[in-house]
Amino acid sequence: GRRYGDAARAVKDVNGILEGRAGGGRASERARELAGGDALAAHAKTVEVLKRAIGERYETAVQNGDVAGLSELTPLLGMLDMEELGVKLYLQYSQSCLCQAMSLEVDTSAPIDLSNVPQEEGMSRAAMRRRAEEQRRAEQNST
Repeated sequence: GRRYGDAARAVKDVNGILEGRAGGGRASERARELAGGDALAAHAKTVEVLKRAIGERYETAVQNGDVAGLSELTPLLGMLDMEELGVKLYLQYSQSCLCQAMSLEVDTSAPIDLSNVPQEEGMSRAAMRRRAEEQRRAEQNST
């Protein structure tokens, strides 16, 4: 939880310095030399491990429908330049929620009776059908 957030913020800060997003311009070659190749390699490894760990946790949260986990991890994706993965997985999560809700709601075995649906001016047959489906769902859920 919190350690992932702290690590993501640290990575964001270091990347900001290295890439010049911290307001002081891109880190000079001299600054990189002073930091040393080992420090830069350790940073790159930290970024790789952190991205993998957060990506796996986010994917698990999506699969389990863990809203709290998604809320906790989503802000970290931007800090690690993982927005594209987050959008992709969140769309999968939304789609699974919609599919699950749709599969639970409608009994399609009986035809829909539109004669009892009040038709408002300009209402299409498709809108009437949706209203009838909503009424049927409400009746099914109340029993």
